[in-house]
Amino acid sequence: MATDKAMATDFQAARKLDTIRDMRIGVVGTGNMGKALGGLFAKHGHEVIIGSREPAKAAAVARELDGNIRGSSIREVAEAGEAVLLAVHFAAARSAIEAAGPMPGKLLLDCVNPLTPDFMGLTVGYTTSAAEQIAAWAPQAHVVKLFNHNFAPALSEPVRGTERAVAFYCGDNEAAKGRAAALAAELGFDPVDVGALECARFLEPFAELVIRLAYKQGLGPRIATALLRR
Repeated sequence: MATDKAMATDFQAARKLDTIRDMRIGVVGTGNMGKALGGLFAKHGHEVIIGSREPAKAAAVARELDGNIRGSSIREVAEAGEAVLLAVHFAAARSAIEAAGPMPGKLLLDCVNPLTPDFMGLTVGYTTSAAEQIAAWAPQAHVVKLFNHNFAPALSEPVRGTERAVAFYCGDNEAAKGRAAALAAELGFDPVDVGALECARFLEPFAELVIRLAYKQGLGPRIATALLRR
């Protein structure tokens, strides 16, 4: 039998999920993360618009994916989406945000890592972060760092046995963080709030550690991390 505490937690999670049903989610970027998360959001009943500087390319990617997905320009994606996922290389993030426009009051999900070309280091870190740079470039949006340490091939299998993969997140707007956490929970992840957006200074190096485990230590990109609680 579930404990009162567990039942309360489940109830709170359900209340959160009620706030994100049938959302229109814009995805900026047609790479591995954009395709993986866009496809998963669509499978959970959200309307997904995936965007690129080349709308024809976005339309082709949308046709590859199952679900309620269409392709368009970055500007239309940002204007139409109730939430927007930024899934581009950090070097392209500023120009993508400029193409998107101001996004006033919108949840801007940031899964970007400021990686070196060989993926074995960071170009930004410790005294600032990619997330803080993105927030400066999109000052009217509510940026939440999420999924930056989760590999695209592992996104579809967050539950391993009795454990759920953790999705650490951070941001400065509590309502936006709640919606981001609900999206992660809906996909099967264990969302864990690590604090204000400046905590991305720790999440981005953590992502680099996971990358090194996958590629330098040979564990592969289907690995995921879990948070064990007493």
